[in-house]
Amino acid sequence: MYYEKKMSIREFEQLFKAVGSKRRIAIIKYVKRNPGASVFEVAEEIGLAFRTTSKHLGILSTVGILEREQSGFRAAYVIIRELTPEAKAVVALITA
Repeated sequence: MYYEKKMSIREFEQLFKAVGSKRRIAIIKYVKRNPGASVFEVAEEIGLAFRTTSKHLGILSTVGILEREQSGFRAAYVIIRELTPEAKAVVALITA
């Protein structure tokens, strides 16, 4: 999905809150390098419990940075291909 409208102040707030965590920044970096990573793989990489990692992934999905791809029991995460311009800029800064 391609966004042409500008983000509202509230949407900016949610985006910045989501990336205001060092754990979520680590998740974004890992998923960018490893598209299709499972919750277990991400949890193992960043040293968090499965449930905690799943919650962080859900927050990043809610703000439109990550997309969940379900295949049977396995949930894989990727950076959304068509990010909003604002989210794209944030992800670019994090993964530079």
